[in-house]
This record gives sequence, C-alpha cells and structure tokens, in this order.
Amino acid sequence: GRAQTSRWATVADRISGLWSAADRRGQAWPAVQLVGDPDAGGAEVAAAACATLGLGLNLIRAADLPLAAADRTAFERLWAREAALSDSALLVETSDADPPEVLRAVAAFAAASRAVTLVACREPLRPEGRPLPRFDIAKPDRLEQVALWRRALGETAVERGDEIERVVSHFDLGPAAIATAGALAAAAPLWETCRDQSRGRLDDLAQPIEPAAA
Repeated sequence: GRAQTSRWATVADRISGLWSAADRRGQAWPAVQLVGDPDAGGAEVAAAACATLGLGLNLIRAADLPLAAADRTAFERLWAREAALSDSALLVETSDADPPEVLRAVAAFAAASRAVTLVACREPLRPEGRPLPRFDIAKPDRLEQVALWRRALGETAVERGDEIERVVSHFDLGPAAIATAGALAAAAPLWETCRDQSRGRLDDLAQPIEPAAA
C-alpha cells in the first residue's frame, strides 16, 4: 500500500473513516488538509485514503488554480463533473513559493468544492465558511527512515547496512523518495539515487491535471 508505515496508515484510515461517516449520514465528503513538510508523506496518505474507498487521485498545483472567483467557480463545477464520472478525488499541492493570494484561493476552492478534495500544505489553511478538517503528517525520523530503506531494499538491505546509515545521516528523504530510490538502487549506489530523489516530487501517486476553460 501507499501508506508506508503504521503512522501514515493510521492517518489514512482516519480520513477514510471521516468520509465514510459523512456518507452514512448522506452528507458531502468534507475536504481535508494534510499539514506537514512537502515530503512528509502527504501524497501517500491521500492516495491510501482514496484507495480504501475506491477513488482515484488527481493532482493540481495550487499555483494553477484560478485566482479570480468566477474562474475558480467554473473550474470547480467542471472538476466536480469529471470527478463524479471518474470516481476521483483531487489533491491540491501547495508550495513554499505560493503567495498569500494563492493560498486564499486554495482555501476558498477546498471549502466550496463539491468533489472529494484534499490539500497538502506546510501551514494550515483557515478558509472562510466551513472549516477544513486538519490531519498532521510528520516526516519520518531517522529510525523510521532506516526501516523504510530496509523495506525498499528487501533482501539486499542487510548487506547494504553501511550505505543505509550513510544516506540516512546525510539525506532527509520522505517515504516516496525512499521507495523510488530503493527501486533504482539495484543499478546504482544508494548515494546517487538519493541525490537524484532529494530533488524529486510525488507525481507518481496522482495524475496531474490542468485547469481548462469551462
């Protein structure tokens, strides 16, 4: 599964439980925000929560959301139709470079969205209107990173123990980057795969989309 440790699995279960409870009450599934470092595992948690309920996951950068309210509403309606047809949720990924007006647009979009929506953000958003339930995503500590490396490397982990200790002491990678680097490590030293993945993103977990005119 996408949730790499019990901590992430627990958060994913809490999110899917929140949505299931809303479904039983006949209510819309609330948008949620995943608060933490960009590589803490938020996309893994989002993908796991969605998979539990049979949803696909799409990704949009916060900076790609329309800033103008009318354009944003048009996109929200268009996406709601697409999400209903494809049984998909939307992950809005913010970045440290996003200015305040982009974050306000994200908060407004999430609060108004009729489709299943998650927001990955370093700091919590506080939209006007309905609140967004918050789930904190902590980046794996060094011991958890070692465990993730051992899982990613499988049978070769024992013989590469020194390499694991070296990369964990130098690189601070999240679960997606470790899984990817581990998959590439059969053909390259861990140091090289870590160096590449330290610049990587989590796009393999979600299908990027671009806003289009309604």
